[in-house]
Amino acid sequence: MSDMSAEERLGIETARKFVQERLSPRAAQIDVEDEVPWDLVKEMHELGLVGVTLPESDGGLGASTRFFAEILEEIATVSPVMANINMLQSCYAEFLAKFASEEIKKNWVEAIVTGRKFISVAMTEAGAGSDIANISTSAVQEGDGYTLNGEKQFITMGMVCDAAIVFAVSEQVADRKQRMSAYFVEADRPGFGRGRKEKLMGMHGEATGGLVFDRVKVPASHRLGSSGQGFELAEYSFNLGRIAIAALALGIARACIRLATDYARERKAFGRPIGKYQGVSFPLAENFSHLEAAREIVHRAAMKRDSGHHFFLDASIGKLLASDVAMQASNDAIQILGGVGYSQEYPAERFFRDAKVMQIYEGTNQIQRMVIGQALLRGNMDIDYRMGV
Repeated sequence: MSDMSAEERLGIETARKFVQERLSPRAAQIDVEDEVPWDLVKEMHELGLVGVTLPESDGGLGASTRFFAEILEEIATVSPVMANINMLQSCYAEFLAKFASEEIKKNWVEAIVTGRKFISVAMTEAGAGSDIANISTSAVQEGDGYTLNGEKQFITMGMVCDAAIVFAVSEQVADRKQRMSAYFVEADRPGFGRGRKEKLMGMHGEATGGLVFDRVKVPASHRLGSSGQGFELAEYSFNLGRIAIAALALGIARACIRLATDYARERKAFGRPIGKYQGVSFPLAENFSHLEAAREIVHRAAMKRDSGHHFFLDASIGKLLASDVAMQASNDAIQILGGVGYSQEYPAERFFRDAKVMQIYEGTNQIQRMVIGQALLRGNMDIDYRMGV
């Protein structure tokens, strides 16, 4: 944190205090109850920890993406769910600030950042996960607006959101990528419905569920960006989202390594601490090394974004490495803790369940490998420079 401003260092300390004093005692309870902890969410907003990259006029701090990543990592060391709620509201408030009409910006951006309103992003469908161009939710132009029909699933905060950014297609355009657009849809519009709440392996407490659009009408001003720009807007959101998800994964990995290390110092077997055995110390060493390397890539992506440079490749690499080390570190933490690691007495099993989705959303890790591999094969100048070509 040495290269951060005094204000940013103070922000990290504020987040750390919130995590230790308020989140830590409740993290296990949030997981068991599987309900949004509204009091803690409200407090997180009131402390100014949400939407930090937005300007002060929009309720933010005008801070760097690097600072945003640091905040998310801190929160995720105790509660990946709370970090994910922060990530979603922060990223998509920024999305609206960039692509929405002035009226929507005025009425919604600051309200989201300050916690008076909550937003979801409705992209995933039963037949469209990684292949987002395959979505079937439609938006038909009628008069001076659009009519939306379709169903979405796995929508974080979908059961409680006040509005959603909905990705939909026009059947009149043949090209899959050019037929998709994004729309801002308030939850109180007729035809806006909610499906069932998802029963998930992990990430309990963020009201994930389905959304249903039954002839939902929105004015033309509610289209985000231009017609047919939806695929481009989705990629824009993915690039920042991958930095954010990677930051969450760093927090999970860090917490698991710390938990396993502390246990290995104290737990004795055959007359000495288990950390003295290579079977325990080696996985700790490997996970810590991978964590440090992943963090460098994630922060590099964040700093490139702040300086206006292309960062999509570093975001993909960071997301791939960070989510993989989160999964490995949580798995190793359970193994090192043994029986108690498999019980709910320790948070290792909760981190393990939360870590898995880091390899899945904002583009699965298979997709990240495709993105990185294709960039390499295209002769990406940044890759060529690093390879000495």
